[in-house]
Amino acid sequence: MTASSFNVKYIVEILFKQKKKIIIAFLATLGTVLIGTWLMTPVYEADSQFLVKFGREFAFQTQTGSQNTAYRPELTELMNGEIQILQSQDLAEKVVTTITPQKLYPKMAEQFKGQDLQNAAVEKFKENLTIKGMEDSGVVQASFQHTSPAMAAHALNVMDDLYREKHLQSYSDPNTSKYLSDKANELKSQLEKTQSTLADLKSKHSAYSIDEQKTLLLHQQSDLDALNKVAQDTIAEDSHKLASLQGQESAVLAAAKDYTNSDRFRTLDDAKSKVLELQLKEQDLLHKFTENSDQVQAVRKDLATVQSFIDSTQKDLRDNAQNASPVYQDLQRQIVATKADLNSQQARSALIGKQLAELQQQLVNLSVPENDLHNLETKAKVDETNYTNILAKLQDAQVNEDMNKLKIGNVYVIQQASVQPDPVSPNKRLNLMIGILLGLFIGIGYALTSEYLSQTVNSAAQLESRLGVPVLATIRYLPEFEAGSRP
Repeated sequence: MTASSFNVKYIVEILFKQKKKIIIAFLATLGTVLIGTWLMTPVYEADSQFLVKFGREFAFQTQTGSQNTAYRPELTELMNGEIQILQSQDLAEKVVTTITPQKLYPKMAEQFKGQDLQNAAVEKFKENLTIKGMEDSGVVQASFQHTSPAMAAHALNVMDDLYREKHLQSYSDPNTSKYLSDKANELKSQLEKTQSTLADLKSKHSAYSIDEQKTLLLHQQSDLDALNKVAQDTIAEDSHKLASLQGQESAVLAAAKDYTNSDRFRTLDDAKSKVLELQLKEQDLLHKFTENSDQVQAVRKDLATVQSFIDSTQKDLRDNAQNASPVYQDLQRQIVATKADLNSQQARSALIGKQLAELQQQLVNLSVPENDLHNLETKAKVDETNYTNILAKLQDAQVNEDMNKLKIGNVYVIQQASVQPDPVSPNKRLNLMIGILLGLFIGIGYALTSEYLSQTVNSAAQLESRLGVPVLATIRYLPEFEAGSRP
């Protein structure tokens, strides 16, 4: 029998002829598949879903300044980052360590020990874990397969918790709070040092600020200038009046031909001027020395001598006043009063001038620390601003750490791990279809192969093909003519 002898009719005849073999092969194959499916350990799959969106993790906290910046990635970029975290090696290791390899894969614990068991369990966990993102939705789905439905859900829930924790750790620095705390203490010390230096400088110059002290001195200078102007005007007026009175006195004396009393009045005026001069000198010395000092006592002794002379002279003049001219006596009184007022105003003007000179010197001295004070005040403001900003950063970092501990972030579990009631493996329907198709293929193949290898002739066509001669007649097969059955 050759391959060219096969045709559709012949194949159908062969299949019909070998139907028993086909049925046996089909049933054997299908039975084997069904038994294998029945004996296979069922595998269950747990699913969970996460919603990923833009959150506080992408707000960049600057270490200085008061402005924060935020980086908003594309949704695809954001989801790819989360998928990489879910598929990371250390996350798988944490899940296996948390559950323990012995509980996660009990049979594997019989084959491996120690670190080998840990490594094998991690690799097995990663093989059974599937992570995929749903496009344009921000949803990431995690699936985990295990022979125990309860363990599949438990492992996925553990991974969910550890994943959110790792997600927050990936977008935060655990050393941020410590750095900001140390920086805040450093800036606080710097601010206190600057404020202390500023306070010492203000205390040294007896004013809360240079500007306030300068304003006070300028007000005092303005007041003294006004008083000095009044004194100068009074001095000019008294000088003019004294000159006029002295002219009148000369005219009266010339008329009276009596100069004795006039000379004594001049001497008396000089003595009074001397008294005023000694009094001013005494006041000046009291600012420098005590009352019992030799300088003060000497001035007071001279003052007593001059005052005694004035008293005796005035007594003599009073004794001679009865014989003096009334006009002359009136002029003498006016001259004495005018001179006394003039001397008083001159002394006052001199004192005001001295005070003005002292104020001017103080204003000059203020120009030296004014720049230092301004620089210190500016530095104090900058230090205070930096300290306030770093405190705000520290508070934000502490709030973020507290939120991290509570696992509050931009990842939300929208579906907790749930297990389908039917196992995902083995797939009985699929295996049944495979068994049927495989059984038919094996049965037909077995029938055709058996027929091809068989040496028997089953038809006239086969005989003609094999012998090369035509068939003249055929005799139908009769069972009663089988060997041993003839009469």
